[in-house]
Amino acid sequence: MIDAGPSHRRGRHVTLRDVRDDWRAVADVAPRDDQRDFVFALAARYLLLSLLGDDWESLAVYADDTAVGHVMWAVDDDGSHWIGGLVIDATQQGLGLGRAATGTLMTWLLEKPACEVVRLSYHPHNIVAARLYAGLGFTPTGETVDDEIVVQYGPAQPDGADHDRAATVIAFNTCINDGDLDGIAALMAPDHTFVDSSGAGERGRDAVVAAWSRFFDRFPDYRNVFEAIDVRDDLVVVTGRSECPVEALDGPAIWTARVRDGLVTEWRVHDDTPGQRAALGLRD
Repeated sequence: MIDAGPSHRRGRHVTLRDVRDDWRAVADVAPRDDQRDFVFALAARYLLLSLLGDDWESLAVYADDTAVGHVMWAVDDDGSHWIGGLVIDATQQGLGLGRAATGTLMTWLLEKPACEVVRLSYHPHNIVAARLYAGLGFTPTGETVDDEIVVQYGPAQPDGADHDRAATVIAFNTCINDGDLDGIAALMAPDHTFVDSSGAGERGRDAVVAAWSRFFDRFPDYRNVFEAIDVRDDLVVVTGRSECPVEALDGPAIWTARVRDGLVTEWRVHDDTPGQRAALGLRD
């Protein structure tokens, strides 16, 4: 049993236990329907992941003596410790159980001699998760995993301003992937400039939003997948790939963005070529 002492809002004691204590109850844990874009529909999927894989260890979340959720942990090749697979049953939500479970596991992991950093990831649209983890002291690393924002808790954290710029760029790209013109406009500086890989572009927020509107009409399935983010003062350099049924827009890509006061002042798309990588100081 892992017991860091927290209770949820109705005073029930929250602990983490071996799933074998009542694996059937843990397997039946299910989130709300509106959360299934972010987590598996049943905790049983996470149990299988930890049972059949070599990385994750599942734990049952208990409130007093009732199994109410699932969470798991792992150690990455770089020594960082990860939390994942947090699911609280729909009937038990709104009571602070997710916060208590995450805090309990985080405290336990950080007590391990080899653990310096605890990381986890969440979908950019999962606002509840973003607030939960920020409230526990997790901050963005500037990296993404499977389109999810990576955050960490621990002493080895990047500069706070770098977090903000990386988070702004990730949020801006999420709006692009969603075709969210209002979101794009809200994150643009009035003097925003867009430049495509050919060197053509638009200047001014209204003109660029109009250009994005035309682009989304022509290519509704276009999206960007970030793989690495490098923050260099006000310049954010991103590598990854674009996905689109149109071949010319599908494949590896590089983006650079400039961020000022939380707003994107420039968004530039580059072809991913050896020459462009060299110009930006990126490894091949």
